[in-house]
Amino acid sequence: FITDWFLTADPRNADIGLPVIIPFILFPRQRQFVDWFLDRWKNREDGIVPKSRDMGMSWLVLAIMCSVALTRKNIDFGIGSQFRAKVDNSGNPDSLFWKIRFMLENLPPEFNGGWNRKLHSIEMQIKFPQTNSTIMGDCGDDIGRGGRKAVFVIDEAAHLEHPEYVEHALSNATNCRIDVSSVCGAGNPFAQKMLDGVVPQFLFAWRDDPRKDDAWYAKMCAKYDAI
Repeated sequence: FITDWFLTADPRNADIGLPVIIPFILFPRQRQFVDWFLDRWKNREDGIVPKSRDMGMSWLVLAIMCSVALTRKNIDFGIGSQFRAKVDNSGNPDSLFWKIRFMLENLPPEFNGGWNRKLHSIEMQIKFPQTNSTIMGDCGDDIGRGGRKAVFVIDEAAHLEHPEYVEHALSNATNCRIDVSSVCGAGNPFAQKMLDGVVPQFLFAWRDDPRKDDAWYAKMCAKYDAI
């Protein structure tokens, strides 16, 4: 569903003659992550995702949430980060909820579940009218304290200012908490979970990105040109 119907955006394409808005074509490691993410949810267990920068993980996590929320009834997702502007800033393409609204607005009407930006989108909240599912945002030290969620994702978890507060706030909020982050030293709960090896991990290294492969990148460029 993601590969067939979602679009993503990369403003850096403009200076090399490629479209800024492009099909969200998942590469193999991203497809593996979709399965891993859904397995964590189905198994009611936490997970951590150490990643290199610029791997498109925020887009991918949000696309999974939207896909499930569009097709499953009464599913409530949560996503949080340290700063409010990182979670929802309507004019900032780097914010998480800007990405959600962009993907939903660019879906064909047959697949958007009746979603309308004016009716079903407020700050830090997206409602899916046909399924009654939601994606809720949160930020700061009390991430997750506001209610129960099927899955709660912490974006850039290793960079939280007071991670111990978030650990406490999220302790009973979900059966599936997934921390996604670039690494930030060893003195934080994210790094400790990595080193302990108890929580299931999905490593997303820069080598997993086939855009580093010139032949693969040329093939994708040709597809974009055809579109």
